[in-house]
Amino acid sequence: MKRDMDLARIILLDLEQNDIPRYEQLKLDGYDEEKIGYHCYLLAQAGLIVAVDATDTENLLPNYIPSHLTWDGHEFLNGIKAPSDWERIKKSVIQPAGGFVFSFAKEYILHELKTRTGIS
Repeated sequence: MKRDMDLARIILLDLEQNDIPRYEQLKLDGYDEEKIGYHCYLLAQAGLIVAVDATDTENLLPNYIPSHLTWDGHEFLNGIKAPSDWERIKKSVIQPAGGFVFSFAKEYILHELKTRTGIS
């Protein structure tokens, strides 16, 4: 399964909107549970969310249930929350690389936030 960074952003935005941790499979219009569960796994591996492993023995793909954002998840989301910022990141980082190099994009976004706020 290919990574869908738009879906990853949607998941992060959804988790930010919740005041309490989630303990059930996330449901999003236009996406099946398998794809959402796999992307929650990827986000957990990246350290952006806390999630529970709900993978069963019949499914070959990891299936994670998201609980909440981590500190890094909040920081990352702050850099891509605005649709204009997200489109700019996709055009300047994702498309030129011919794919998504997550660690580079994460550092780029955090650098952008520091530059905007003057924090070093």
